Amino acid sequence: MPAMFAAGLAASPHCSLMCGAVQQLPLRGAGRGDALRALLPLHGGRIGMYAVLGALAGAGGLSLLHLLPPAHGGVLLQLAAATALITIGIRLWRRPTAACCVPRANGPAWRRFLQGALWGLMPCAWLYFALAGAALAASPLQGAGLLAAFGFGTTPLLAASGWTFAGFGRLRSSPRLAAGLMLGVGLAGFAVTAAMPAMGAFWCQPQ
Repeated sequence: MPAMFAAGLAASPHCSLMCGAVQQLPLRGAGRGDALRALLPLHGGRIGMYAVLGALAGAGGLSLLHLLPPAHGGVLLQLAAATALITIGIRLWRRPTAACCVPRANGPAWRRFLQGALWGLMPCAWLYFALAGAALAASPLQGAGLLAAFGFGTTPLLAASGWTFAGFGRLRSSPRLAAGLMLGVGLAGFAVTAAMPAMGAFWCQPQ
């Protein structure tokens, strides 16, 4: 499990780049205090889903991995989240008085937990790598523990990046700043997600 936690730490820069917009969308309109309270159930749901997938992989073995969708399938969801942030940012930049109309990240903890669980189902190459390790464990309990350790390893950097950009919550006092932040995160997420296939092809070329 320490090795899987370390793998999560190693994967977290990739996770922050690829899933930054996915994480930020449920946090829109939240101040840093509200964002911290929202991040706990959000990542709790994600790690919980990882544990469920790890248990299934431990029970089903490597044959279960053939049933998973391609890892690049998550790119469409990541692009959709980035596009949503860009759209909200453009609207807010053009009409700062519309800050009161931007949907806020208010809601019960169970909704954040459910959003995190759905996030945990997003296809991801690093997640599949962790699931392969859980499948080799050949134990549902060990598989769940391994994936939970991986999820905990990815959390510090992901949560820190989400909390850092929680200035989105100050929409009324500085709507243009909030719009700029949304546009920045959305454009960065869109660019990184769109560039990942080409980057992967480049690194896989024989030297």
